[in-house]
Amino acid sequence: MYYERDFLGEGSYGKLYKGKDTKTQEEIAVKIFDLSKMEGVELELLETEIATMKDLQHPNIAKIIDSFKLPPKNMVIILELCDGDLNKLMKKYGGKLPESVAQVALTQLMEGFKYMINKNYIHRDVKPANALTKGSVYKVSDFGFAGKVNVRAKQKLDLFCGTPIYEAPQILAMIPYTAKCDLYSIGVMAYELVYGQFPWSNRAGDEQLLKNIKNVPLRFPVDIKVSEQYKDFLRRCLEYDENKRIEWDEAFNHPLFKVQESQKQYDSFKVPQNAKDLLGQLQKISQARDINVVELFEKYDTDRSLQLDRNEFYLFVLQLDPRLTRDQTTQIFKVMDRNGDELISLDEFKEIFCNYEFINISDKAERIIIDLREVVKARKLNLDQLFRSFDQQSDGKLNPQEFTQFIKQIAPGLKQDEIEEVFKKFDKNNDKEITFAEFKEQLVAGTQFDSKFDPEQERAMKLLSDLKRIVRTSGSNPQQIFNNFDKNRSGKLEFNEFQNICKIIDRNSTPDVEKVMFKLVNKSNSQGVSFQDFQQIFQ
Repeated sequence: MYYERDFLGEGSYGKLYKGKDTKTQEEIAVKIFDLSKMEGVELELLETEIATMKDLQHPNIAKIIDSFKLPPKNMVIILELCDGDLNKLMKKYGGKLPESVAQVALTQLMEGFKYMINKNYIHRDVKPANALTKGSVYKVSDFGFAGKVNVRAKQKLDLFCGTPIYEAPQILAMIPYTAKCDLYSIGVMAYELVYGQFPWSNRAGDEQLLKNIKNVPLRFPVDIKVSEQYKDFLRRCLEYDENKRIEWDEAFNHPLFKVQESQKQYDSFKVPQNAKDLLGQLQKISQARDINVVELFEKYDTDRSLQLDRNEFYLFVLQLDPRLTRDQTTQIFKVMDRNGDELISLDEFKEIFCNYEFINISDKAERIIIDLREVVKARKLNLDQLFRSFDQQSDGKLNPQEFTQFIKQIAPGLKQDEIEEVFKKFDKNNDKEITFAEFKEQLVAGTQFDSKFDPEQERAMKLLSDLKRIVRTSGSNPQQIFNNFDKNRSGKLEFNEFQNICKIIDRNSTPDVEKVMFKLVNKSNSQGVSFQDFQQIFQ
């Protein structure tokens, strides 16, 4: 028995209600499918789901109580009623779970999967929405894509189904796969539980998702401390190559599901905020430009020693972001030189740059902007033309309503609260309007899509800022500095004399950057920099 008022939710083909067993008075879930909306494959999958659930009776698998046809066109499935799913639980904890809670959930769910695998079943739609909670018990649910498979013989399957963001790369690429595809999906879900985000985004579509899985390293947000046991489980589940991916027996016996809280190991890695910001910036740029950072590292390893000295490292980093100064690259160098030998080995570089994510995980808008860059790149969007099409007043601005329509054209899956966060990020002057300049500054600044990207100008300004800081902290006299470099006593610093100052700040500064610095300081546009112009740097 159920009432319309006890509606819980609906899917493509049916609705879910809370009901009551009139014999036992136990609360139940009533799932009603409209068979008239279903065709051959859908009907076959529904029959398979019912048969699968009836064959899988385990405490960590959602229980089916009964099923029957309700003329003229409905199928009814009676299920045990659960409290919610892991999505609901994550919301309760603010978007992600404490590792201890995630560990308990995964430990129980793996018991359900173990029972399935022993009976040669594959799920093919593992995700938090299909992991239910009932009190303190966690249960695998929703067997719409489940099927029989010879697990031990590693039987290959070719039914490509599931939820893309959780799908194994083999399914995304539409090539035959084994039962280990579920292990990959478990890895994505386990990552999401503790970090509150996906290891790779699919906002730009499945093709770009597959490309990112191949090319962007699996990274762990540096601001969230997760045990080495948990991260090892993630790494082994999220292997791209099925042959390298963890085996089912290894997964069931992984240390994560046996270790006590007091036995967990955590890395002691800490990084200053300035260096964290710089590393996050480099990660965003390398992803936006599809740069293979390991290949680039090896290019600057001129002696093939698999390590870079300070100067080689400086030149390497400038290829990622030519705006960085030597002082900034020195900050990064110190973080990566874990053993203090004044060299960055390839292993040290990969351990830091490829293992950790330095982008601020609490800045939800920034994460969405990174995804939007992926969409622009993948779809090769003409932002100017698209922006104008939503600018109804033709004033070069978008109000919140126009901006919402505009962003949904780029990323239809964004929720309203996410769009509002992005709007605030773009609206630098807080005037409740977004100009195209504000939009483009955030979305494409520093990438190859930015036609106004001027690394020499930015780097020149940073070097002048460094000069100001050096003089201020050392207590030096600007007049004395000017006199020391005015070798011909002309009362002006000619370009070659000014270059000597540039080399003191950064010995690897380029002539192009030095020319920009000279022009910035030479306010009077004369043949040389007067002391009056030079003094303006420090005011």
